[in-house]
Amino acid sequence: MKLLTAKDALQLIAKGESLADYEVSVTEPLDAVDAFNLRKNGIEVPDELITYEDEDLTYDEAFDEPEWQRLSEKVEEPSFEIAYQLSLTEDEQEWLANKKIDVQALLSELLKNYIRTDRLIQREQ
Repeated sequence: MKLLTAKDALQLIAKGESLADYEVSVTEPLDAVDAFNLRKNGIEVPDELITYEDEDLTYDEAFDEPEWQRLSEKVEEPSFEIAYQLSLTEDEQEWLANKKIDVQALLSELLKNYIRTDRLIQREQ
């Protein structure tokens, strides 16, 4: 197996070539994109060798702004039930049956998650 530097490995990756027949030695600092490309191709890159510039990072309001907090682990018992009727085509009914989807559980979880999300958004405004 031939030994390659990270720089040589990145050049092969850029050409679309496989690194299967090579051993890659990562000993020098790499920028985050190069480290990602090496890891994507199965090469281990130690975290301490990954570098980046703060100004190159993209701000993500959804991730950077909210105050993260642990939600209660306790599962609340339902205080009431809602009866519903769905209008589905025969194809949609067959799909649900084939997937073995518990529609009541699905709708319950969707509604709970919608309410939690709405409350988080309301707190931030």
